[in-house]
Amino acid sequence: MASTTWTFTPLPSLPPTLLPNTAFYNATSSNLTYQISLSYPFEWGSPPSHTTAITTTNRTAQTIYILDGNAFASTAAEFIKRRKPVDASQPDALVVGIGYPLTDSVYAMTQRAVDFGAPIPGEPVVPNGREALLEFVDAHLRPWVRGAVFPGVEFGRDALFGHSSGGLFVAWALVTRPEVFDTWIAASPSLTLGGGEVLGEVARRLGDGMGGEGEVVWSGNGTRPAVFMGYGEGEDYPVRRRTQTEGEFQARRELLQSFSPGKWSHELYDRLVGSGSLRDVVLKEYAGQEHANSGGSALMDGIAYFLDCSVELATSLPLNLGPKPFSIHAANIHQLQGRDALADCRMRCEIGEVTLQTCHGLGCHPWVSGSLSGRGTVNTPNIAVESLEEQLSKVEEELKGVEEQMSTKITNARIKRLEMLKQIKERPKAKIQRDQTSIQAILDSMDGDDQTFVSARAKAANDARGKKSSSLSHQDTVHVFRMALERLEEDYSNVEEELKRFEDMELM
Repeated sequence: MASTTWTFTPLPSLPPTLLPNTAFYNATSSNLTYQISLSYPFEWGSPPSHTTAITTTNRTAQTIYILDGNAFASTAAEFIKRRKPVDASQPDALVVGIGYPLTDSVYAMTQRAVDFGAPIPGEPVVPNGREALLEFVDAHLRPWVRGAVFPGVEFGRDALFGHSSGGLFVAWALVTRPEVFDTWIAASPSLTLGGGEVLGEVARRLGDGMGGEGEVVWSGNGTRPAVFMGYGEGEDYPVRRRTQTEGEFQARRELLQSFSPGKWSHELYDRLVGSGSLRDVVLKEYAGQEHANSGGSALMDGIAYFLDCSVELATSLPLNLGPKPFSIHAANIHQLQGRDALADCRMRCEIGEVTLQTCHGLGCHPWVSGSLSGRGTVNTPNIAVESLEEQLSKVEEELKGVEEQMSTKITNARIKRLEMLKQIKERPKAKIQRDQTSIQAILDSMDGDDQTFVSARAKAANDARGKKSSSLSHQDTVHVFRMALERLEEDYSNVEEELKRFEDMELM
């Protein structure tokens, strides 16, 4: 076999498909610098060279702002690019990473503690800079992205993602200024670092759902925000790793459970749903995952949730009549693990739990047929009532059929169970009948010769008394057996009555 020679040549830059259409900037003010990354679709052209504006026109886009951009922005950008070829209906999306000029880590631990209002346990108290960060994103970063970098793009909805301390910031910003973003994505929020402050603010700011109005005054286009939260099962209930000693495992478990993001996320979820002020609230648990990897899972699911949402109908609702969150989420969210946003939306529509105004997928998913088909828009504005009535009628018919099937199955199961129990009840009857036959045979034999009678009398005496007794007269022996026969007949009658009562009870 001929030998083959390989030559390895370094590339002068990254391959075209690795971090394509990604530009980096430093945003500096006083002594604070953020590293901003912008990732946008292939079709928008190349990154700018020594200029700011990217000259693309006739484009529309949704925007996702990513906290801890050094750690998560490239993951978000690559996920969106991977998703596009298999979901042609996915809208264009811009990923804005908010990070720091780092060289040896993806986390600026001290500065993020300031920016996210999340003091590090055991470390000196740091200033709370969350107000300044939210102001930077809303009043400076977003206008710069839209006006200076992409002036030819029509921007739609915005989302904010944060993990851990960043998730705490997302939760705080949500209850403080819910109108700033359309969708809020919090992964394993470290609510304990804020002392649970956010939980107490939900009712005060957003309402308690029982008539108590919150302080928030809705502005802008009036769209009520949606919330997606996720956490790892192993964060509250860690398992021992293969290479860990028992002591190492106990120390790690104690540390993880001191944060308990799952427990706190459920508490926040319940209060957000109870406020009645949000368009949709979703909480998802990731089986077997812990704090480090749940961030990536929640990021990808949160992006899919955000890009699959449609708000055209939600924006037309009166501000004081915002739809309540899905009741199925409040009761059965733990059963929705493993469902993506599309499957979740489809299920809720099919079972009639939603309306056009609240279903985040209706009118934007390709499986919606008829006059509701099409991505991102509803073709006919006045179809809501008729379509809902048709869907409700269809669901009622399906439920009726299911009820009939279940009724038949239940009846068949009860009949089968009754037959089995009858067999069990028949056993004492059979034994009584055998005993009656035996005694009657003994009585019949007493009319025969004396030898047969004596043998029968001795056997009966031994069986009845457990000892030898030959002193009974012929007449006494007959009397004993006839009394035994009467008792057996009485027992038989009792069993018959008990079985009859049992049958009546089962067939009620």
